[in-house]
Amino acid sequence: MTRILKAACVIVTMALATSCRQAVASDEEGVAQPPRNPMEIVITPDIEKGIVTGETPAKAVANSFTVSGKVDVDQSREARVGSPVTGRIADLMAREGDVVKKGQVLATLNSTDLAAAQFAFLKAYSQSQLYQRAVERAQQLLAAGVIGSAELQRREAELSQSL
Repeated sequence: MTRILKAACVIVTMALATSCRQAVASDEEGVAQPPRNPMEIVITPDIEKGIVTGETPAKAVANSFTVSGKVDVDQSREARVGSPVTGRIADLMAREGDVVKKGQVLATLNSTDLAAAQFAFLKAYSQSQLYQRAVERAQQLLAAGVIGSAELQRREAELSQSL
């Protein structure tokens, strides 16, 4: 235990002595050095002398243990794909793992909700066109003196309600 403590003290002393020498050298040159990253270790030739490197041999592991863990996806590389309408996928053009481009069709949906919404829109649009033509006819009939202004106002009110 005391050997480890002595070795740690020697390494810390060497690191401090080396960093002090570098600070003095930079001050003597008169050039300001950028601040060092405290998480970066610089190995000087003095420190390199005390480091022993070599290949580690492959050996059988005598003891093993099991730990729990979790594998998760990179959220920045994941995209959620959704549809503003409900329905069933009729045709799938891309699979998981395929590279896709912006604007590429990924799937075709068969939606009864969308069909109903389109039908309601077309019905409302045609009704609006009908009321517009009724107002135009009423204006012509009023100009000819065939109908009163109340009838024109009623038809205009129907048009504004349809919009």
